[in-house]
Amino acid sequence: MKRHSRQRDAVRNALCSVKSHPTATVVYDMVRAEFPNISLATVYRNLAEMHQSGDALMLTTKSGAVHFDADTSQHSHHCCLTCGGVSDVFIELPNLCEIANETGCDAEYYSLMFYGECDSCRSKVKN
Repeated sequence: MKRHSRQRDAVRNALCSVKSHPTATVVYDMVRAEFPNISLATVYRNLAEMHQSGDALMLTTKSGAVHFDADTSQHSHHCCLTCGGVSDVFIELPNLCEIANETGCDAEYYSLMFYGECDSCRSKVKN
């Protein structure tokens, strides 16, 4: 069992306070306001532990950037190919794990990422 850590709590609180799917660097910048001496390695380690324990999703985009999401409910994501932003996509899908299991695979969860331009980047092109 991990001992209680104020820095770990700050990383968790920072990630849970946003819906923007930040990278570790962004979380680091958020936490430094409260803990100016925290290291980027500490933030990475705590985010990785949150992912390992099921408390956060780790999303690797086409560019290789890793984003984190505190919403661990089953949902999909969209990654903008222009700005690199990641957003939630809540759509009704068939139970993809059941479909995979019918093929003989053992599927516990799935991750679906859509790629294209976000509304903000599309509207900038129009102007």
